[in-house]
Amino acid sequence: MSIFFILKAENIMRLYINYRRLNKITIKNWYPLPLIVELFNRLNYTKIFIKLDLYNVYYRIYIKKGDK
Repeated sequence: MSIFFILKAENIMRLYINYRRLNKITIKNWYPLPLIVELFNRLNYTKIFIKLDLYNVYYRIYIKKGDK
C-alpha cells in the first residue's frame, strides 16, 4: 500500500492512498449477501442473544489460505 501527498491546484496537499496491492490479495465474496429484510425475519424468532456468538464468528473469518 503506497501513501502519497499530492499538491493540488490551490497549493493544498491532498492525501492519496493506493490500494491496488491490497485489492489484489483480498478474497472476494463468492456468495450474495442476504437482504436486510431476510435478516430481520430471522431475528423475529430469536429469544436470547449472547455476546459469545459474535466473538466466535469474528475469529473464524480467514484473510487468506493458511490463516487461523
